[in-house]
Amino acid sequence: MSQELIPVSAIGRVLLRFFWQTSLALLLSIGIALGLAWGFGPPPASGYSSLPTVFFLSGFPMIIAGGTLSFAMNTADTPRRKLRLSLPLIFGAIFLGWQSYAVWCLSLVQADVQNGRLLIVILFATAHLLCVFAVFLLFSFAYAQSLERSQPENEETQRQDRFLFLACAVGWYLLGMGWVGLLCLFAVLT
Repeated sequence: MSQELIPVSAIGRVLLRFFWQTSLALLLSIGIALGLAWGFGPPPASGYSSLPTVFFLSGFPMIIAGGTLSFAMNTADTPRRKLRLSLPLIFGAIFLGWQSYAVWCLSLVQADVQNGRLLIVILFATAHLLCVFAVFLLFSFAYAQSLERSQPENEETQRQDRFLFLACAVGWYLLGMGWVGLLCLFAVLT
């Protein structure tokens, strides 16, 4: 006697896909942060008051993730959308891991330098990291929802998908401008 599996609703499949892809992306982020910490270690010891190189270089994965997000947003309803939508998720995870390591390096510099001015940069960098994580989660959900449908059923679902991706893109670009502002603030304070 064969038993049939209990059918999972569409929202259940979306949430399950969201959970797994976000978990895998966050494991990638943690792996990158730990790999950078193991490979490069902490920044140089006392007297170091300039911007840690890794902090500056973490902007490149953010730019790449923004570009792939724009590319994915404009091609979200094509047959190759699964690959195109996975790129911003991967590069966003790389940026999260890289920036986590950069904030750790910055906090060590703060402890070494004993400079109260850098505390505001650490605060803003951490807040920026949390905002990036929020936009990352929004994109991950939009991605999971979009993949649930093999082809968008009608114009309304296409519009909803595009709105979610547009919200992610706008949030990502605003965070990019905040990142540039953060780098300028750091340059002024040091």
